[in-house]
Amino acid sequence: MGAERASAQGLSADTPDGFGVAVVREEGQWRCSAMAPKSLLSL
Repeated sequence: MGAERASAQGLSADTPDGFGVAVVREEGQWRCSAMAPKSLLSL
């Protein structure tokens, strides 16, 4: 089923399920942003 879902989203079947979040603290404030699904390949 994972491969079917990946194909439906235009991602390769080798892309793992999950998500990435970038968190940065600048000038005393935290900022969070979602990373692209393909970024999981380089973790």
